[in-house]
Order: sequence, then C-alpha cells, then structure tokens
Amino acid sequence: MMLVPASPIAPFQARCQTPTGRSALPGDFSAEELEVLGEFVEQVDEPWLRARLADLVWFQERPRKGAMLFTAVDAYRSVLLTKELWFAGAGDGWRRALGLARMAGDSARSRAKEMEAALLSAFDIGDEEPHWKLRVAELIFDAGLADVRRPAIANSLVEMGTRIGLSGDGFLARDAFALARGFFKRLRDDTRSADMGAAIAESWVADANARISGSMPSNIAAASFFENAIQTFRTVPRRERARLNIDARLHQVQAQLGEAGAQAITEMTAISTPSIDIAELIDHSRTSVSGKEPREALKAFAGLYLGPNVAKLRTDAEASARRFSLSFVCSVPQALAVMDASSLARQAET
Repeated sequence: MMLVPASPIAPFQARCQTPTGRSALPGDFSAEELEVLGEFVEQVDEPWLRARLADLVWFQERPRKGAMLFTAVDAYRSVLLTKELWFAGAGDGWRRALGLARMAGDSARSRAKEMEAALLSAFDIGDEEPHWKLRVAELIFDAGLADVRRPAIANSLVEMGTRIGLSGDGFLARDAFALARGFFKRLRDDTRSADMGAAIAESWVADANARISGSMPSNIAAASFFENAIQTFRTVPRRERARLNIDARLHQVQAQLGEAGAQAITEMTAISTPSIDIAELIDHSRTSVSGKEPREALKAFAGLYLGPNVAKLRTDAEASARRFSLSFVCSVPQALAVMDASSLARQAET
C-alpha cells in the first residue's frame, strides 16, 4: 500500500494497479487479520513498519482505538528529520502524524507541539539544504503551525529564494517566493505578498535572459519564460502595481517576448523524411472504382465498413459452442454457451 497523507479520507492507496488487479487496500483485511496485526504492532521495533501497521489497524478497525493512533503518531515522528530520510518517505510520515494528531484533538496536543518544535528546528538548520528546508516549510504551512514564527519563516524564505536565484536555480527560487507569498497572505500582509508576485515574475525574466545569452541559446524556451513572467506580473493586485512599476515592466517584457518569438522562428528547423512511392496505391484505387456505379464506387474508394454479418456470426458462434462444449471443461452447462452465442449475435445486431 502507498501512503497518501494529504488524503485523510483515503490515506492508503494501491501501489500497483493493472487491468486485472491491484495491490492491497485497507478494506481487503478481515477483522480477524486486523486483530492479529494489532497484536503484532507491539512486537515491531522498526519505526517505519510499526507506524504503517498501527496506522492501518487504527484506520480500518471498528471501533477505533485511540491507543493505536498514538502508537502510529509516535512511530511516524520517531524517524529522524534529515534530508535523506525526508525524501525517502519520512516527510510523508511526519505529515501523516500531524494529521492524526489533529484528528485526536486535545489528547494529542503535546505530541503536536513536540512535532512543531522539531520541524521548526529542522527549518532553522536547513540553510545548507535549501530544497529540504523548503519542503519542511511547506509542511509547517500546510499544517497551520508556528503562528508566532510565520513572519520570520516568510522572510527566511525570501532571503533563501533571492540567494538561490542568484546562483542560477530559478525554479527553486520561485518555489521559495511562492511559499513566502502564502505565508504573507496568511499574515494579511498584502504589500509583501505583492512583492513576492513581482519577485516570481522577475525570476522568470532572469531565466529567460539566461536562456538567450547562455552557451546553448534557446529563444523558444525564453519566449515561454517571458510568457510566464507576463502572466505572473498580472497576478499582482492593481493597487500595488504603481509602487512596483508593474505596468512599465509588462511593456518591457512584452517587447522582449516579441523579439524572442521572432528569433524562435529561426531556430525551428525543417525535418524531412524519405519520400514514399504511392503509385501502386493510386493504381489500386483507380482499379477499385472503375466501371462501378457511383454509390458502389464511393464504398470501394472510402473503404466503408458495412458492419458485421449477423447471420454468419450467429452460425459460427453456435457451431463453436457445439464443438467445444464448456460443460466438459469447467462444468458450465452447454446451454450457457449457446446463450452466450446468442448474446454475441444480439450485440452485433446493435
């Protein structure tokens, strides 16, 4: 099973699905099997397995047991907060643990506070791993944690996005600015939120210029980036546009888009393939329609499918049913085979 912590209603989904089946889901386990798994949980020391088993039993068993929920929460949060473990699945585990703690309400308040403190500590020491720091901040934001620290977190994300953007990673920088904008909106700071919109747009412009002047110039890619910049500039509220000089920047970027689009045409190359001799096909088409009435010629030329021959299908199906009687193979009465043949013919008629 695959853990999907963002879905509290269906946190476990099939990891593998094929046209003929799927891997396990919580509903596949009987009450007796869940009882055995619940007893087994206490014997498991490995935190990943212990967390998943306890979570599964709590989620599916009725009535639900609060002790099993706390076991799952404690096991999920016992996995260390490191970059390697986070991207190996610990991030999903911590997200699920916070969701479970929220469901438990006041009885899990102390656990929620401890997880909040651990995540804030990881965020504070994550400067050397900006991608991980950003993911931790996303979880803090999504879980609605750190009321007091939100301004500091938002400003830290702005600083990180600026630094990363200067180093050339525009995509990660924009992710940082976008998350900072979310924090500022939650703080009702419209000014800083608008600043982040402009910062995201300018990041797209910087990436577009880099694609034009780079070692492998691509005006096609640059034009796409300029379009993204224009769309983002337009998300800035009108009351903030004069302060940020948005209208002037829109004019400039639109001009750059026009230039990049014109240059992009020169980068498009024609792709040719060897010619195909269709003389034989032409001769065959002419032969097929010559000497025929217009309607018959049209049918021959267009290759129209006239539908199945119902009488022939019925005869063939009944003959097959008599020849290979299913009653000798899998104890199905021969009448069913004939019925299937008739059903097949009826479907062909429709």
